[in-house]
Amino acid sequence: KHLSPCLTFSLTDTVMTARLARVWAMGSCVLLLCLLPQIVFAVSYKQGDPVVLYVNKVGPYHNPQETYHFYTLPVCRPKEVRHKALSLGEVLDGDRMAESLYNIRFKENMERQTLCHLTLSEKEVDQLREAIEELYYFEFVLDDIPIWGFVGYMEESGFLPHSHKVGLWTHLDFNIEYHGDSVIFANVSVKDVKPVPLEEGGGGAAQGTGGSSEGLSVTHTYSVHWFESPLPHARRAERLRDYSFFPKTLEIHWLSIINSLVLVVLLLGFVIIILMRVLKNDFARYNVEEDGSCDDLDQGDNGWKIIHTDVFRFPPYKSLLCSVLGVGAQFLTLATERAAAFLDPVYLVSCLHGTVLTCIYKSSDKLIPASLSEGQEITAIRYWLSVLPLAYRDFCRFSEYLMMLCTVEDDGIIVMALLGMFNVHRHGAINSAAIVLYALTSCVSGYCSCSFYTQIHGQRWVWNIILTSSLFSAPLFLTWSVVNSVHWWSGSTQALPASTVLLLLGAWVLVGFPLTVIGGIVGKNRAGSFQAPCRTRNIPRQIPQQPWYKHTAVHMAIGGFLPFSAISVELYYIFATVWGREHYTLYGILLCVFAILLSVGACISVALTYFLLSGEDYRWWWRSILSTGSTGLFIFVYSLFYYHNRSSMSGPVQSVEFFGYSLLTAFVFSLMLGTVSFWASLTFIRYIYRSLKMD
Repeated sequence: KHLSPCLTFSLTDTVMTARLARVWAMGSCVLLLCLLPQIVFAVSYKQGDPVVLYVNKVGPYHNPQETYHFYTLPVCRPKEVRHKALSLGEVLDGDRMAESLYNIRFKENMERQTLCHLTLSEKEVDQLREAIEELYYFEFVLDDIPIWGFVGYMEESGFLPHSHKVGLWTHLDFNIEYHGDSVIFANVSVKDVKPVPLEEGGGGAAQGTGGSSEGLSVTHTYSVHWFESPLPHARRAERLRDYSFFPKTLEIHWLSIINSLVLVVLLLGFVIIILMRVLKNDFARYNVEEDGSCDDLDQGDNGWKIIHTDVFRFPPYKSLLCSVLGVGAQFLTLATERAAAFLDPVYLVSCLHGTVLTCIYKSSDKLIPASLSEGQEITAIRYWLSVLPLAYRDFCRFSEYLMMLCTVEDDGIIVMALLGMFNVHRHGAINSAAIVLYALTSCVSGYCSCSFYTQIHGQRWVWNIILTSSLFSAPLFLTWSVVNSVHWWSGSTQALPASTVLLLLGAWVLVGFPLTVIGGIVGKNRAGSFQAPCRTRNIPRQIPQQPWYKHTAVHMAIGGFLPFSAISVELYYIFATVWGREHYTLYGILLCVFAILLSVGACISVALTYFLLSGEDYRWWWRSILSTGSTGLFIFVYSLFYYHNRSSMSGPVQSVEFFGYSLLTAFVFSLMLGTVSFWASLTFIRYIYRSLKMD
């Protein structure tokens, strides 16, 4: 007994699926709590209370993604290293926090406290010299406040004679600001401190050191100074934003943005005006003869009207095309998602997803009681499947209530950042929120893909769901495997432990993939007709030979270059933020550039589609995706230019990660822009053929 010939689930399997929804809801809730960052509250201290300082990581200054544990260097360490429990986002960020030997007490100044005495061997001295020559910096964390500083000092002077001096900082001054009973800010200083010279061969002599045949003796010391701050704990992020160990070079580049904006407006105006005038002439010419059949018109006309019986002929590789549209819609949803997770990803996202799953868990018995007959069970199951989009809508609306400070619906991530709700200093919050939002929006890809696949008469909808779920996750897993292997080989903290890998795999298996399946089933059941204005003949029309400027490669070059030119200026600042030491705060400009990018992509796709149809070529389906989707190729080429000419990155670890994830980024842009251009072209084609007067 089956629900329908299209559904391969038997009645028993469908009912069992509904029964297992509760188990999946409970498991995914537990898994989601593991994915979210830890809840961090304001810590109150009393006079003399210990303030724990965690050592985190070290790495080359010019390679932001190449980081190692602080204790991999020959430094002072406790006999038993105790690590801090980290969230998923912190682990993905390469954090490996461990307790240090620094004894810091609240509001108690300390001068020249001895941390430890070390005797460095020749090998350890060479290790420190190499680290200092590569501009290694360290990161400490005190009360969730990052503290940065360089491991040592290097000086290059003169040509003849050449002088090369390398020194190790053995004394650190901690400057900590407080307000009431909470810590506001902290940094480290080496002012008025002389570095300990490190010479090749392990020799050295300076105050607090001693060179001997057994090695170099070093004494590490520290001082602590407390200062009162007028800022309360709720505003300490402002203090973090104003101070940065890394240089700030990002400036508001209004002239370049205005130049790009003017060029884009002129381009869009040119395309729209010219296209409207051409279409007006076409409509006037094609609609002269209102009497007569389509066949009669075919004999006397040429251009895009003559292919009206083929323009809606479904393309090859339907499943792949629908998967591209589905995943592209998912990333567009992520780009314009309500940015609740970045306001407080711990409280908000856990409440959101927990609310939805709890509703499903509590309602499963009410939707399908055991006493229902088979026909009633079918009706209940269909209702349960149809109510999921409404539950997702309600869950999204519930996010505004939980944010408390947000009163505008459908605000995107960029808009929230523009309103000052984006804290770039919070450890791992961005990574955790990105993973959770990607898992939750998997239902969007399944719904859009399977719904359109059903509209264009696709039959293998199960394969379509599997292809949709793996279209991005498979390249992501392959890229991550290569990058993680390189990090593991080099001993970097960016290499994920086995527990984190299993957690991420569980997130995809228990949350991402099931939501894709649910979205696909709902999209299939709720899919309507394709609504083509013209009927399609059984025999396809022969396509005339096209000139060279209408070939796919030419359209890809034009359709990819123009959107890329609209974001080329801003792309440098985004790369400097992701692969450099900058903190991006120009969210208003980013919002304008994002809107310009989508607008240019849609208009260029419509223009190229019109030129294609004018040549009596009705193969526009894949062409519309490839034309604007080729912007990703230009972005990847720009990443090569940025690596060699705009950055100081080097080494196999940083290079593999940069090129691997740059390729993934280009793929994501191709999916998003390809989706936008396809729907723009489809809307345009439906409009022009619906406006024709034909029998």
